[in-house]
Amino acid sequence: MKKWVAGVGAVAAVMMMIGTVHAFGGMEGPCKPDIQKFCKDVKRGDGRIINCLKDHGSELSDGCKAKIAEKAEEKMEEKKGN
Repeated sequence: MKKWVAGVGAVAAVMMMIGTVHAFGGMEGPCKPDIQKFCKDVKRGDGRIINCLKDHGSELSDGCKAKIAEKAEEKMEEKKGN
């Protein structure tokens, strides 16, 4: 249970770091089913999709969570290099 809670918290933190859908760059593939399931009526733009996914963080598929974590790691590496 502790591992699961930590994982959900990590996903939420990662999603906040990403910030906008443009930061996704290829996220729609693994997250597409989650976007269709949870965010189908959400208008794209201004971070609305990422906010929707953030609202459903504990319900996201493992593939989407993994891609979010991967993208967050890339963003952190970019920030370290700047």
